Amino acid sequence: CFGEMYFDDFFAAHGFKSVEMEKLSIEEQISLIMGADEIASGTGTLTHFSLFCKPNTKFIMLSRVSHYYGWQVMLNEATKIDAYTIDCSRNFLYAQPAVGRVLFGATKSWKEFVADYFNEQIEEDADYLYSDDALDAYIKEWFKHYADEPGRWIDSVKKLCNRVTMLEKEISNRRPVIVYRTHVAKQGWSDLKVENSLSNSLNQKLDIQAVMIYFSDPFCKVYYSVYYNKKEGWSEEVTNVQVAGTVKKKKSIFGIKIRLDDVGEKDFDILYRVHKFDGTWSDWAKNGEKIISRKVKLNSLQIKLEPKRTFKIEMLESNKFTITDK
Repeated sequence: CFGEMYFDDFFAAHGFKSVEMEKLSIEEQISLIMGADEIASGTGTLTHFSLFCKPNTKFIMLSRVSHYYGWQVMLNEATKIDAYTIDCSRNFLYAQPAVGRVLFGATKSWKEFVADYFNEQIEEDADYLYSDDALDAYIKEWFKHYADEPGRWIDSVKKLCNRVTMLEKEISNRRPVIVYRTHVAKQGWSDLKVENSLSNSLNQKLDIQAVMIYFSDPFCKVYYSVYYNKKEGWSEEVTNVQVAGTVKKKKSIFGIKIRLDDVGEKDFDILYRVHKFDGTWSDWAKNGEKIISRKVKLNSLQIKLEPKRTFKIEMLESNKFTITDK
């Protein structure tokens, strides 16, 4: 099991004593269970000890997989204990309760249980201290265990990729977006472009003269400024839907900087780059970094948002994965 440390620390902080049952004799284990008024444990062999509980014992059972434990329910009913079963599974690969290689932690169900049982509110990423290490160990051990069953892990990875794709669509539909347009010579304002789109054709030598950007989150703002030349420097910084630059003055811009406010930057990095008349792209800049092309005019702008704390998983070679916290 990977992620247990989080629960060890949580229950220790709430007056529970951590016990390694496998280090005790069977007589000591049964005696300990019989004398307990309140118990917490991951589901499995340990929760089967409910058979030895006295009536009305409070038993908090943390489920490691999202399967229905019919036999555990029968035990709980037979012994008349006060059982609480919480789905703490964070498995995204094939898992079965009889074999390890499972990942669990502070799921939505767990947070709701803590609010009801302990009258406490858990922060969104309460188990972040352990989740990275637990996730890394879980992935490595899972593939090691199923290395001789390629059909098993290929099928699991396919399902994982499908889930990631569905999640990406769901988040993209809910999360705020950046929308922008540029004013270019001879043609005026471009159509509105959604993030990662090009604001103007790369084939047309039409220089950018002004920029307008909109961040759809009503609680956050985007700020931006354009660069004219060495003499005039940067324009005044403006925010949502305001114009940075000039219109109908045939005045080219040669740089840009964009940032989110303090609220927005907690959740997102904003990245941007410009395409120049010499046919090259600038490097990506982010979070207010300056892009200045000096004497080469700009003819396109590209902007995108990147949620913070995302994971990139890459297959290096057969059966080996690397995980990078971006």
